[in-house]
Amino acid sequence: MKKRYNVVVVGRTGVGKSSFINYIYGQDVMKTGTGKPVTEKDAFECIEININDLPVRIFDSWGLEADKHEEWKKSLEKEFEKRDVTSDISDWFHTVFYCISAGSGRVQDFEIETMNEFIKKRYKVNVIFTKADQSSEAEIKELSEVIDEEVKGEVEKIPVCNEEKKLMNGNKVEQFGKEKIIKMIDKGFWDSIKMRLPKRVEQKIFDEVDAWCLEQKEYIEESVNLFNAKKMKKFMKKKMEEFKDETLVELINKEIKDILKVYNIFVENISFEGDKSFGEGKSFVAVYNKAITLEVIKAIITVAPFHPILFKGLFNRLKGKKNILKAIDGFNKKMKKEIQLGVIPKISDVLEEIKKEDR
Repeated sequence: MKKRYNVVVVGRTGVGKSSFINYIYGQDVMKTGTGKPVTEKDAFECIEININDLPVRIFDSWGLEADKHEEWKKSLEKEFEKRDVTSDISDWFHTVFYCISAGSGRVQDFEIETMNEFIKKRYKVNVIFTKADQSSEAEIKELSEVIDEEVKGEVEKIPVCNEEKKLMNGNKVEQFGKEKIIKMIDKGFWDSIKMRLPKRVEQKIFDEVDAWCLEQKEYIEESVNLFNAKKMKKFMKKKMEEFKDETLVELINKEIKDILKVYNIFVENISFEGDKSFGEGKSFVAVYNKAITLEVIKAIITVAPFHPILFKGLFNRLKGKKNILKAIDGFNKKMKKEIQLGVIPKISDVLEEIKKEDR
């Protein structure tokens, strides 16, 4: 498994993305990081750095403006395709920041659309109001209300002052917002896992069901005849039980463990100057092994019985292979429906149980 943490920073030109990145990840990130050249075909400039030997990729959006939004959106869609829920977890976007200047006065329509695109792809969006020291609470509240009304999902919002400043009258403006952002990063990473893992498991199970059913159909094509119907019925019933109680259980178990390993790498390696909330011996894989047994996963998989749709009447009066093959197709559809309705919603419950045990 690749060891990597990916951060996305999106926002219009001039909102202070570079100073925000330096504020959170280190003063010289934008100077010392290795940057991939930006082209009009790329949605982001990729800056590569290391934090405690953890490879970190910061994806910084280029020139996001209303007149370039459609072009940028096409590039973003390609990035999403490379990082869909079934892709390597280490390639996902793990933290998504959307930067809006607190003094801009409004949130543009294309910005709302962009945030909704990330949410549609099951990412947790964290809105950063940059240059908040230059705006009033009322102005920031107004921007927040627009986002709450227009963005289709829960969005964390934090006002930030990225840079310390000395005013003409001798007063100093201190930086603020970092402590809240650090908590947001941890919560946002975990929330994205909760949003993406169920869909990932669903797709992985569906692929496994398709492959299993195809294998059975090929076997039936080669093996079934008028004289072995009873034996075939018993054999297929046993195979189906093994598939449900072993193959699918192991698949779910593996997917949850794999994503917890990625999260473990994050909490064990990432750190921020002056903060000690990460890397303090948390082991979510260990918590998972303690809280969630294979029996628990097996209970999750125990959904409505599938046997009748496969066997009812078909093996008793066998008239040919077509009936059995149709039955397997029916089993495929029925199983997917039951998994979608009865199993997938419980994946989030498992993750909640892990977090509860960790507390």
